[in-house]
Amino acid sequence: MGPVTKHLTIGERMIKVNPFLIELLTLQQDGEQAISAPTNWSRPPILEVETPLDKTIDKLVEECFGSTHSATGRWHFLVGSPGNGKSAAVGRLVRQLVSTHHCRIIDEDTRTPLSELPATPIPYALEVYEPSKKYKFLQIVQDASVVRKPFSENSDPSKDLLDTLKHAWSKGISLVVCTNRGVLEKAYRDTSRDPDYSKEVWHKEILKPLVEHSTSRNFERKPIQTSGEKKVVFQAIAVSADFLDTQSLLLKPSNVFEHLIEQATTDNRWEECSECSSRYLCPFKGNRDWLFDPTGKQAVVLSFRRAETLSSQVIVLREALAALSFLLAGCVRDYTNTNPCNWVHERVTSEDYFALASRRIYMSLYASNSPRGLDCNEEVQQRQKHSLENLRRSLSQQSMVYKALTATLEQPHPSTDVGIKRLLDNDGVFSKLNATRGPLPPDFFGRWDGNHAYNKLPHSPFVTELEIRCAKVWEVVEDACEGMPTHNAVEAYWCLRRWSSQFTLHFGALAETRHFDQKRIEDFEYNSLAHIDEFSQLVELLAKADTLEDNEARLLHNLRQITEKLLNQTDEQIDTRAAINLTRNVSVNGQWFQDNLRPQIKASPASGSLTVAIYFDKTEYTTLAAPMYLWLKQRLLGTMVKECIPTTTLREAIDAKSRAAAKSSYAYAQNDVVMSIIGEQETFFLTRADGRVILDKKSREEQ
Repeated sequence: MGPVTKHLTIGERMIKVNPFLIELLTLQQDGEQAISAPTNWSRPPILEVETPLDKTIDKLVEECFGSTHSATGRWHFLVGSPGNGKSAAVGRLVRQLVSTHHCRIIDEDTRTPLSELPATPIPYALEVYEPSKKYKFLQIVQDASVVRKPFSENSDPSKDLLDTLKHAWSKGISLVVCTNRGVLEKAYRDTSRDPDYSKEVWHKEILKPLVEHSTSRNFERKPIQTSGEKKVVFQAIAVSADFLDTQSLLLKPSNVFEHLIEQATTDNRWEECSECSSRYLCPFKGNRDWLFDPTGKQAVVLSFRRAETLSSQVIVLREALAALSFLLAGCVRDYTNTNPCNWVHERVTSEDYFALASRRIYMSLYASNSPRGLDCNEEVQQRQKHSLENLRRSLSQQSMVYKALTATLEQPHPSTDVGIKRLLDNDGVFSKLNATRGPLPPDFFGRWDGNHAYNKLPHSPFVTELEIRCAKVWEVVEDACEGMPTHNAVEAYWCLRRWSSQFTLHFGALAETRHFDQKRIEDFEYNSLAHIDEFSQLVELLAKADTLEDNEARLLHNLRQITEKLLNQTDEQIDTRAAINLTRNVSVNGQWFQDNLRPQIKASPASGSLTVAIYFDKTEYTTLAAPMYLWLKQRLLGTMVKECIPTTTLREAIDAKSRAAAKSSYAYAQNDVVMSIIGEQETFFLTRADGRVILDKKSREEQ
């Protein structure tokens, strides 16, 4: 990246550089702040908001340090997948231990002080010492999924974790461990029958309960007595854990993502832009203003919320920060010898409006893989370029439109590899909400993809001078189509509309996204976005089912009824009646099954999964994800037949219900049970009524 100059006057233009945008780039893939590590723990993160986990860490600081004057230490586990804030939380812990209590922290292996640690390799564990004390009172394992000795032939993360727990227990010291659930489970599974481990107090009273604990809530145990030896630091250990995979930044009650946006868009961080000559054409300033506006911010938060729900996987903190960095500072791959501000100034000078517009917030979310808005399909893109080249010849070379088309046709495109692949790649989460693919209402396309749709842009509160200039280019080019021979004009007009609609549809999709919820849209039953919102509500309410207000409990009851109705569609149809297959030729049905195998809808126990658990008895359950919910909803509404739903999607639910039916006590029911047995030529029906079994049969011709 090139040198940073605060401002430069060229003629009458005031060219400014905002240092905050350069800082934001460090949050992107491979940026120095992308992964929280000991080398950057000494300073607060660029964007820092208060979270429930911060309160836990603040409490942990006082308990870990203060307990050195008491008899009780602390073991705390931060359990979650990569990127969800474990290391950032430990960074907060370390900063407070150093700044508030002046603790000394060193690498357990090299004995190097924290302030002198190199960027790589990251130490397996850090030891924490009180001022003037020679013994450690706390050990911190930043990432237990890596190994202590990377070049050892027998390296195993779970074995290293066991050694750490055993050592910390024998010394009676406090311990903070960042890990994932897989390492914990393997550590317990490998040693559960080994008496050298399984008889240890820490194994029975800490590791086993921790592994068996549900990830849907946090874990806490009362102090457990250590060995009682005089040389231990603490005579007892209190144990707790936070399971971070189930904690969404977007679903209620969390508002972390919203607060990150507010942090990134505060006035003081954008003061440099207020007098910059490029501010009206700067996509990043425009994106900031969109996010700063309460309505615009809510539209973006809702879009991320829908994307997260549809993916069935939480958007972790690292992804959220990288996404905000991209929206507000662009892609670091575009800045080999420059920075975001100078990149903008260069394109403003060359009137390269479509490179700038490709970094507007709606394009960044829904079409970051589209070069200057041109089609991703190479064949279609070449057709577009050919038509635009023909149209360019009819324009004055000094005109703004000519220069904009020249840049589009001849200059290198902004990078389409913007990182955050799970979210923004061609097949990423946001692609499923792409306005050009659906699932938006038909009238939306009429507003944003009709004749002269781009003329509506100036009436939106989020429009900038950049959109107005792009619209002017399309208008002039469309007029130029009129002067072409008919056979060329049709092709040119089609290519132009396909190009302009990339911008207008995505602009409209984000600007109007809040109008597609169940409270606003009249045609709610046929709106897939509203169905995503409905499923989000179900996940939210199930997560706090024990603490609901009356209105929330009423809503959850209604959503459970809707979900039960959807799931009943998975049953097979035998003789016009819903039936449950036990084997290929044997099925059962009747009111008894409806009463005794009603699906129980609960929060999912799956770690990091935004799904719903469907229990048919105490043990047999399946998970319901948003895509399956949408498919079943469409089938219920009559807009999709069962054969269009992927078989694998329904198979798990059907099999779980079949297993539950097979293990149930239907054979002892006195009424309302019918068993169907399909033979070679006829089907037999065994009906239980008033304790009697009635046999009927039908030939294939009668069925």
